[in-house]
Amino acid sequence: MRYSDLIKLLPSNLQKRFWSLAQYIRVLIENDEQDLPRRKRTRRDTLDAVTTIVFAITLSRFLHDGTAAAIRAVDAFKEVGLDSFFIGTAEFSGRNENVMLGDTLAGKLDIILSQTGLGDYVEEPEPIWSMTLTLRDLLKNA
Repeated sequence: MRYSDLIKLLPSNLQKRFWSLAQYIRVLIENDEQDLPRRKRTRRDTLDAVTTIVFAITLSRFLHDGTAAAIRAVDAFKEVGLDSFFIGTAEFSGRNENVMLGDTLAGKLDIILSQTGLGDYVEEPEPIWSMTLTLRDLLKNA
C-alpha cells in the first residue's frame, strides 16, 4: 500500500491536518537544508517517516486536549445545573465514554509510540519544529 493510500483511510478532517502538517514539515526541512548539496538533503522516505511520526505525536496531543476541553465543558454545564449535554446523538456527562474518548484513543496511540521508542516525545512535548529537526537527524543517521 502506498503512503498516500494510508492517509486516505483517515477521516477527512484528519487528512487535512496531516497534509497541512506535511507541508509545514517539508518547508521547514527544505529551509534548514537549503545550503546543503542535493545529495546530503533529506530523502523522500525519511521525510515521509518524519511526517508520519510527528503526525502521530501531534494527534496524541490533539486527542488529549480534546478530552481536557470536554471535561471543562461538562464541568461548566454542571456548575449551571445541567448534568449533561448532547452533540448530535452523543451524550457528554460526568466522565462518561464520550467525554473520555480522546484520552482513550490517545492512550492506545501513546502505547504504540512508547513501544517504538518515541514515548519521550509524548511525555515531554517539545515544539513541532524542534521535534521535526531532531527526528530528521535521528532518521538520517540511522
